[in-house]
Amino acid sequence: MSKKRVCLVSLYSYPLFNPSCGGSFGGSEVRVAIIARGLARLADFEVSLLVFDHGQEDGEVIDNVTIRVWRGRRDPALSKEEGKGGDRLGYLARRLWRAMVWRLEWVHAHRFVYWPVAYLRRWLQPILGRLLEPRPFEKVDADLYLVPGNNEITAEVAFSSRECGRKVILLAGSDMDYDPAYRLDPGGRNVYGTPHHLMAYANSAVDAHIVQSTRQAESLASNYGRRASIVRNPIDLSGRISVDAGSMRDLLWIGKSDPVKRPELMLEMASRLPQYSVTMVLNLANRLIHESILREAQALPNLEIVEYVPFAGIESYFACHRILINTSTIEGFPNTFLQSMKYGHPIATLEVDPESIISRHGCGICGDGDFGRLVELTGEMLSQPQKYAEMGRNAEHYVGQFHDQEQVVARYAEIIGSLIAADTSARD
Repeated sequence: MSKKRVCLVSLYSYPLFNPSCGGSFGGSEVRVAIIARGLARLADFEVSLLVFDHGQEDGEVIDNVTIRVWRGRRDPALSKEEGKGGDRLGYLARRLWRAMVWRLEWVHAHRFVYWPVAYLRRWLQPILGRLLEPRPFEKVDADLYLVPGNNEITAEVAFSSRECGRKVILLAGSDMDYDPAYRLDPGGRNVYGTPHHLMAYANSAVDAHIVQSTRQAESLASNYGRRASIVRNPIDLSGRISVDAGSMRDLLWIGKSDPVKRPELMLEMASRLPQYSVTMVLNLANRLIHESILREAQALPNLEIVEYVPFAGIESYFACHRILINTSTIEGFPNTFLQSMKYGHPIATLEVDPESIISRHGCGICGDGDFGRLVELTGEMLSQPQKYAEMGRNAEHYVGQFHDQEQVVARYAEIIGSLIAADTSARD
């Protein structure tokens, strides 16, 4: 029986396999790493992972996962001027390609630009060689791609896979992945600058969707007419760090320095709750926001900011903080929630309540978009030990019931196997 060859395209995930590279990562990358390692442990799977170029060898194998490098594409957090230097000709060629294709209305680009160039490339490849070299994900010998989040790379992978006959599954990240504005306003851009028409195309062009919640499945169905498989985010529940009660701190915030995460609100919370200790693990994303947060934090004696923590060390932060704070405008199902709830620590969230874990399962408190209320409820939870303990028990029970990684990986394997088998049957 031949193995199922799967490639996960998750450029920020390398630090979860080699922490010494110093790159940035988030909850999406944690999910990818667990899935990649979990599938690689199965005898009938062959797993690859495409990541940023950190100068590592292409094809290195870590935990049975083959790490492939998008050569020349660097982690933006490690390069102040992405695209400058190095292969200047290649950089200019990519910019020209984007101007020709990605910024055109997608259907017209698909019909009148991409396909003629793709067919021409087949004829010219032997002559022009490396000038028409396939994109990195096309070089990976895979039956199926898993791509987290709806973004420009997702659209590119889905677009290319039509040509080479491979399957693509979109792993929903944020709830904004299925925003109807992408379809209704194709000329617009989202908060990260990605053109709407690319995201609308990705939602339609991928072969399947795996979502984190009922809300995401309903959004995909109502806005794009597609069905999805609901699979909870995975977490390893096998080991827990022991923490001395005297070393416990109060509030923890973990995220990137970007406008969706709103780290500036954590500075305000630290100011309003000076009697409690606050820790922010702030991963660089937007340099202007990042430097502003670092500068303003100097005036807050109860606030400690840590700019980077490797994944192997992040567990101790969840273990030794009583409450995880979330200030994001929108999320999917944050892995940070699971990592904190694993230790019986409740969540305090401004407006994100995935799968109603707050309102239905009592795993913490929600400010319902009112920041003043969030601050008030957080203070009350810390000052009422019995209420805090009850929410903590609810949180730990919920994670154990729905998010154990062994169950989640088995479900991924089932979905991937069915999609590959259906494709094989169709060809036969």
